[in-house]
Amino acid sequence: MTNPFFDQKPTVVLETGKPKSEMLAAAVIAGAGGGQVLYMPDKLPDDCSPVFVGMRPQIARLIHERHRLLRPYVTIDNGYFLPYKEGGYFRVTQNGLQTCQVPDQMELEAATRWDSLRVKLDPPKLRNRNGLTTTWGPDPVPEGHILLVLQSRPWYEMVLHQNRDDWVGSALSMLEREYPGVPIRVRDKPLKGGVPIAPLVDDLQDARLVVALSSAVLLAAAVRGIPVLPLGRCAASPLSVRYDDGDRRIETFTNLAANQWTNQEIAAGICWRDMSARPAPFFLDLA
Repeated sequence: MTNPFFDQKPTVVLETGKPKSEMLAAAVIAGAGGGQVLYMPDKLPDDCSPVFVGMRPQIARLIHERHRLLRPYVTIDNGYFLPYKEGGYFRVTQNGLQTCQVPDQMELEAATRWDSLRVKLDPPKLRNRNGLTTTWGPDPVPEGHILLVLQSRPWYEMVLHQNRDDWVGSALSMLEREYPGVPIRVRDKPLKGGVPIAPLVDDLQDARLVVALSSAVLLAAAVRGIPVLPLGRCAASPLSVRYDDGDRRIETFTNLAANQWTNQEIAAGICWRDMSARPAPFFLDLA
């Protein structure tokens, strides 16, 4: 089975003047054997196969429009594991912002990608019926806290069309209602030039549950065996304490590792080849 989206040369949509975006655009076009670049266009040609690099308000508007009309597209951003800023990968997703549909079967070559990352998984923390950890290894865990992880203010507006303060208020109300008496710690997103934020490892220490709209911190917590609760549709959705009764980390992480590529693999056409051989995913909620 082939994916017809990848039969056409891509139209790469990106922000002007960002070296990493320019690098990715060149890699996509090289790997696809041709294509064109559009810098923050007001609209897209009807017959193009758009590849959106990064997220800015104008790009978000075009993604929402394509998604609403059920017209295929691809997005590229930092990888799930060993992301580019750490010398590694970019996630490449069709018809969404993150891969969140675990297939029934995964080709052998893709399955070995997770093994090659050599990520060490901590044992899963035991949960009570509400999803909170009740033990930490063999000893009782201190009371601990729920960690609510935030993203940048523009992200909520671009993805949800919602003010971040409103979203945080709703999330806190839900957590206080479902987990009465459990302390909640709110972690803001570290920003260049912004207020210094404590290291993530400090906030994860003794965390009994990690909650976010969609964040790489959810995957980092899951690697450490901490239960996670995504409040939006994202890569960590299959691990949600709301409907997961077992340890699905290997299955989920294998799928995610098979949906990220290095810039060199994108330029060599490996990413385009892999994705063209897979059926197009359904149009699920963006977040």
